[in-house]
Parts: sequence; C-alpha cells; structure tokens
Amino acid sequence: ADCTAVESIHIGEHYTSSMSNIAQTFSHSGRGTITSLTVDANNSFFKSENNTIFSKDGTILYMATNGSTIPSGVTKIGTYAFAHCDGITELTFPSSLVTIEQESFNNTGLINVDFSNTSITSLGTLTFDNNSNLKTIDIPSTITNIGNRAFEKCLNVETIYIRRESAPQGVSTWGNNTSNYTGRNSYSAGTNILYVPANASGYSGGIWDTLLDSTKCGFTLSKTLVCGEILTYDCNKASSC
Repeated sequence: ADCTAVESIHIGEHYTSSMSNIAQTFSHSGRGTITSLTVDANNSFFKSENNTIFSKDGTILYMATNGSTIPSGVTKIGTYAFAHCDGITELTFPSSLVTIEQESFNNTGLINVDFSNTSITSLGTLTFDNNSNLKTIDIPSTITNIGNRAFEKCLNVETIYIRRESAPQGVSTWGNNTSNYTGRNSYSAGTNILYVPANASGYSGGIWDTLLDSTKCGFTLSKTLVCGEILTYDCNKASSC
C-alpha cells in the first residue's frame, strides 16, 4: 500500500498489539507528512500527547512526528520511533533516558546528538543510520554497547565525544564499506576528531581501528576530555571527575 500521503493516525480503544509494528509500517519517506498521532483516551496500553504516542505510563516513546519532543520521564525510545522525521533538526534527550532501540532515528534531520545528560547504556542496530546532516555525536560514560552500524551513512560527522574511560563494545558500528563510513564526506587529515577521557583505554582494535583508519572514517583520537569538557588551556582542571 502507498502510505506516503498519510497525514493522521488514530489508535482505537481496543488496540493492544505492538506499537512498534505501526511505527515500522510508517518508517519511510512518508513519515514526514504525518502531523497528527492520537490514541483513544480509554486505551489501557497507549496514550498520545502532542502528536506523539507513548506507553500508558509515559516511559516509552513509540512513535513521533516532526513536531515531537522527548519529555522528562521517558526511559526508552522504541524501534522506528523517529524514523524519517526529516524535519527534526534538534532534540533534547532527558536525563531519564536509558535505552534506544534499533533504527529509532534513521533518516532524520538531526544536526547534533547529545546524550551527555542521559544514562543510556546501549544504542540499537542502525539507530542513526543515514543521518546525512549529523555533525556532532556526544555519548555518556554510561554507554556499554554501540549497536551494529549504529552510525552508518552519517557521512558528515566531524566530532565524536565518548565520555567512557573503558571503550564500549560494538560491531561494525561506523559502517562496513567505503560508501557509508561515518564522517567519510567530512574527512580531511586532522579534521575529524574522537574525544575520549584523558585516562581512557581500549580505543584501539576492532571498531576503533575502523573509526581511526584514514582510508575508512579517518578520525583522530584525542584524550582530552576532562570532567565532561574539552581540556584546552585550563590545565588546573582535575584529571577526572
């Protein structure tokens, strides 16, 4: 079916199946035409606020539009939740956020992704696939795993901050061939930087060799993250927080 002209979706009182299946159905270029997402007030499993669909308790965000925000209290962003919301260029991620599932943000218009105020532990497969406007990625110290190809085809990324001293795990996180490596279009020698804490370890081998290889992503490793900031001229700052 051609769903590219859909403008509104209403979830009835008795719908109890997977909301992620609906999000996936509309995880294509037609998502941008949807301006209204509503749920019957008597539905026991889901609710809507500001044209965004949540679990009834508000902790899971299932489906968004170009006008959506992520309110405080959301702990998980579901599969395909923001997929193809290409009108979104900026989002604030609340401190309550812990989990981001696969393909949640593929093909958005985001320019910066800042998770530094969150407690996320993992990013799902293809989470930010094909975000061509993305320039900066900021990942907190709580991260333990970056999903397979999570930042594939994010070709214009220039700066990545990872605030974890022990390198998180991942598989083919930055893409798996020349045409889709993270930062590939923005690369020229010394311009793409991966910032990690001063005492960081493990940022070599595997996915990190891909990120730091000049024939692939071409990032330069810089161990100058101090207390959540970049150490520049202020050498009196503590070496760790």
